[in-house]
Amino acid sequence: MFVCFDVSVLSLQVKNETLIRLKQLIIVLYSSQYLLWSLLVITEQFL
Repeated sequence: MFVCFDVSVLSLQVKNETLIRLKQLIIVLYSSQYLLWSLLVITEQFL
């Protein structure tokens, strides 16, 4: 019983950590995309 419980808790922690990592990655991707887009717009205005 205890071993199963420990394993389930561990898997839950891993799931949560991977979810957090995924969220961070998505946020970084979105922000970098926004930065690239703004840079594009700025350079187009100067050209």
